[in-house]
Amino acid sequence: MSLPIISPDQRHAEPRGVRLCICGKSGVGKTSLLRTLKAPTMLFMDLEAGDFVPQGGDR
Repeated sequence: MSLPIISPDQRHAEPRGVRLCICGKSGVGKTSLLRTLKAPTMLFMDLEAGDFVPQGGDR
């Protein structure tokens, strides 16, 4: 399997977005901030045991 060579013009034509990692101590508001994001455009990754799955956040 070979990888295609992508020109700089092709790379710049691709849709871009923000990649963000929210870190902090317990109780500082990470989950509250998470609920303000648009659900179809975000990805929540559970990096610790015990996190819940945010639902109903399609604002």
